Amino acid sequence: MTFDRGLVLALGVAAVSGACAAGSAGGTAAVKPSASGLPQVTCNGTAPAVTTFATSAQGALTRTLIPGMRPEVSAPLYQQALAQAQQGMAADAANPLYPFLAGEAQVGLHQLNEADQQFTKALQLCPGLEEEVVNARKGAYSAAFNAGVGSLQANDTAAAMASFTRATTIYNRVPDAYFNLGVLYAQTGDVAHSVQFYREALASLGRAEPDTSAAGRATAAETRANSIVGLIGAGGQYFQKENYPAAVDVFRTVTQLDPNSRDAWYNLGLALYKQSRWADLVPVAQRIVRIDPLNYNGQIILFNAYKGMADAAGSSRNDPNRQNALNTLAAADAMPVQVEGITVSNAAGSARISGTVVGAKAPTGRPVTLEFTLYGAGGRMGTQTVTVNAPAKDAKAPFELTIPATSAATSFSYRLVP
Repeated sequence: MTFDRGLVLALGVAAVSGACAAGSAGGTAAVKPSASGLPQVTCNGTAPAVTTFATSAQGALTRTLIPGMRPEVSAPLYQQALAQAQQGMAADAANPLYPFLAGEAQVGLHQLNEADQQFTKALQLCPGLEEEVVNARKGAYSAAFNAGVGSLQANDTAAAMASFTRATTIYNRVPDAYFNLGVLYAQTGDVAHSVQFYREALASLGRAEPDTSAAGRATAAETRANSIVGLIGAGGQYFQKENYPAAVDVFRTVTQLDPNSRDAWYNLGLALYKQSRWADLVPVAQRIVRIDPLNYNGQIILFNAYKGMADAAGSSRNDPNRQNALNTLAAADAMPVQVEGITVSNAAGSARISGTVVGAKAPTGRPVTLEFTLYGAGGRMGTQTVTVNAPAKDAKAPFELTIPATSAATSFSYRLVP
């Protein structure tokens, strides 16, 4: 094929949000042991033995509950509780109270990795301790998370990242700390860790304790939407670094999470194009055109995919890929108008879609009606039309429409109404 049509490589990625989740999350704001004494549980039909080591450890932990106790006073008490629990474990490794108490003491000493191991051991010995362990983990998470927020407010990014990391170590059923780490690693240019933590935030949503309230569903949907935006931004960073295989991996992940994400499909197409992966590009470009049919660059991506297939095969004029390329190019050049710069922004109870119509083949002033469909975490959310008078060729006209939405919108598709 002797002709070519240039592809405008304008990476259409959504910007990574610089805003971290703030405030208290996942439990009480302070890490304190229970004032009710040792857990009252049964393990395999019997209660664990209450020993001098256990009561001594619990007594030290209880004394840390005194309001206003300074860290230099509470730290020796936590050390005492830990020492008693460790002596108990040495005497009877099968008693689940000892690792549970050791975990609580290590939370007070900010040794969250060690606390995590002790809580895990306690549950292995006695699943009946789950409620107590979960509550202890929640408290530790909340304290570490809030410490991270405080560090952010003090502009100490390194300390904030350390605190958020500790929070994820002790409790993995709240996405906020993972999400904040995704944002902060993106800001430092560490794309691999940014991707890791955005993915962890999404996974954490699946582990989270159910919250069926309207506010709970809305918060989960917003976190999911923001994490997806973060992944798209991270994929864009990989693209800009010319790490196209990594960009493909990230963008393909987003298309699986949000099958109607125009940005993910478009940028996945660009990353495949840069690698001349024509066979992989064809179905991706077809999806771009279905979601965003009046985007000229999307049509040109599909044209180049077909052309690349034909050129790689050294095929004749009768090759179907050659004919598909010609047909796609003709369709692109015959568009009545072009649509560009579509954005979706969420507000309470609705989502606003805005963009620009560019004049093409349609006569100036002819009404052009577009039907938009909005999607969120639960799938299709609503449909609305907008009519724009076609501007003169290459001139531009903005448009905007609002669609009711019960949670955060993440993506869209549209069609030209005949």
